[in-house]
Amino acid sequence: MPALHVGHDMRRFIIVLCGAILSGAAWIAVGKAPPEPTWAGYSLSDWLQSGYGSGMTHVEGDWEEADEAVRGMGTNAIPYLVRELGAKHSPLKWWFVKMTWKQSLVHVPYTPADERRERAIAAFEALGSVATSAVATIRVYLTDPELKRDAVDALNGINGEGRAPDEDVDRLAQAYLKSERTEPNTRSEVTR
Repeated sequence: MPALHVGHDMRRFIIVLCGAILSGAAWIAVGKAPPEPTWAGYSLSDWLQSGYGSGMTHVEGDWEEADEAVRGMGTNAIPYLVRELGAKHSPLKWWFVKMTWKQSLVHVPYTPADERRERAIAAFEALGSVATSAVATIRVYLTDPELKRDAVDALNGINGEGRAPDEDVDRLAQAYLKSERTEPNTRSEVTR
């Protein structure tokens, strides 16, 4: 009889564990995300993955289609892109994802924070000056060591500038922080 009791406890443990995994997966998937805009029936995250994502073979058309979709979404894409640009590595979330990958009941998609930021930069470059309203929020990221480089590149993209060389990141971050302007061409003003 004790063996049946242990089996019952094990079943209960597995059910509780599966419930916790499903709850965690839902938390990761939904989180506090602003609603994603769509274009041609696909969400912004789908366009970011197909056009700018890694792990796939991309052709030039993929990038151009993603640029067109992001431009079509316009300012509706900004809240989502700002959130993606602010994505930070979370050891706890990474541990949880690795644990879920060890089982086969629930698949938890995971995109590393640095890749999420890279996709957001590409989208800000596509939006250009249309994303000017995001400048003040992006400037906050300039004070975070993990986000500073990507924030500079996003601001450069909005301003129509290219990606910053490594040696210019700190100088540009300081210049963007000192500038009170939020319209395009901030970089050209501060590099004189």
